[in-house]
Amino acid sequence: MDLLARAAELKPELLEFAVSGRFTRELGLVYSRFFPDGVVTDEATSALALDHFALEYRLPGGDLLIDRFLAERPELHEAERAMVLGWKDVVEGIFEVRTVAGPALILHNLIDELTYTAHSDLGEDAFEALDPGMFMVGRLIPVTFDDWMISATPAVYTPDARRQLVRAAAEAALRNPARVFRNPALLAEAWQIQAAQRRQFTEHFGSDLVVMQGAEVAARMGAFTSMSFPDHLAREETVALIFDERDGLGYYTDFGAVEEAFADPRW
Repeated sequence: MDLLARAAELKPELLEFAVSGRFTRELGLVYSRFFPDGVVTDEATSALALDHFALEYRLPGGDLLIDRFLAERPELHEAERAMVLGWKDVVEGIFEVRTVAGPALILHNLIDELTYTAHSDLGEDAFEALDPGMFMVGRLIPVTFDDWMISATPAVYTPDARRQLVRAAAEAALRNPARVFRNPALLAEAWQIQAAQRRQFTEHFGSDLVVMQGAEVAARMGAFTSMSFPDHLAREETVALIFDERDGLGYYTDFGAVEEAFADPRW
């Protein structure tokens, strides 16, 4: 079975299912987020809204549109069903075009630093205007282990937009670290960095848990890190700083009352 050919057929069918009129209310809620003024002014953004609804939006029952679509398509082969289920794993990225190879693009994602072989359901002609060094901001869905398909309408930029897009990729990574950690190497590196920071915290404070008055937080943490904390912590009677091995550094107010509760045998 040619899964790339089937993906090019099934993706439009999924979008038709999304706009079939059975999900008008839910689709309207999605469009209201993308177009708060209630006026659809941009075709690419409209396509993005529909793509998000078809692949990621949770319906009132908690399932996705993909699940409803597959439930009504029992004739699909197992490989086709597995491929469509895989579309839940959408990759949003800022991609540099490395190679234009006929019907495929070799793309390097500036966010997760992975390389993707991408195709279009519009065929080979879809990439005629692209050259190596250009950039594409958009979404990919998996087809096979090695092949991906462009989902929705991407935005295309010339090479002179590199600095702007690199900055945008860094900001996207900070907003949503999960996009970065698709890359196993970057995830492993992040765990190593957090483990080293936890060791430094424990060495500095003598424990991975320290309780102090709120007014002390800025000064005592300032000697350890440049991390900023909300101003309201200075007004708290007690604040606990805990550097958990898995969850990282967190702060908890009124921790003194919690300690007293556990220390009092009457509780």
